[in-house]
Amino acid sequence: SGDLWVGGGTWSQDNDLNMGLVKFDAKGKVSWSTQVGEKGPNEVVHAMAIDPNGATILAGTRHGKGKFSIYVVQITPNGNVAWEQDYGSEFSGQAHAVARRANGEVFVAGQASKKAGAFAGMVSGISANGKALKMGSVLFGFPW
Repeated sequence: SGDLWVGGGTWSQDNDLNMGLVKFDAKGKVSWSTQVGEKGPNEVVHAMAIDPNGATILAGTRHGKGKFSIYVVQITPNGNVAWEQDYGSEFSGQAHAVARRANGEVFVAGQASKKAGAFAGMVSGISANGKALKMGSVLFGFPW
């Protein structure tokens, strides 16, 4: 279709860093733009996946209260938030890659830590509606 999506971090009017996503059409005109996040913590996109219907998965980091967490958001084809999840209650982490299966499941890879300075690789599965899959997260590369 020639469309282009650009994601990253964007400063809000209240001087807060949020995830930002802009969709351009084939002629370079902005179709829509959106910001995702909440006041206080900072959210930044590190990876993005777009499905054939134009839904976008943003995966990145939320940083607030001295902790980094994995933050994943699904944006609908028209720029609205379908769901968002902060996966930081169990461990500190950052998302670095995201992929979407044909059935809508999402897989996020990155790094996670249960104690300061001890990072391990992480892969986590998320259902099409934003809930963690039964397999949960797989941590590897460091003894927990």
